[in-house]
Amino acid sequence: MILHLCEDEKFIDHVINIFESVAPGKSIYYIKPSADEDEN
Repeated sequence: MILHLCEDEKFIDHVINIFESVAPGKSIYYIKPSADEDEN
């Protein structure tokens, strides 16, 4: 398993798709809300 810790940014969905295409089902993703979302 590979753990990816990321902030919710513009391209994170694309990055996850790339990681999954290389090693399907091998990753766990923790996506922290962006600072803009924390203020709401």
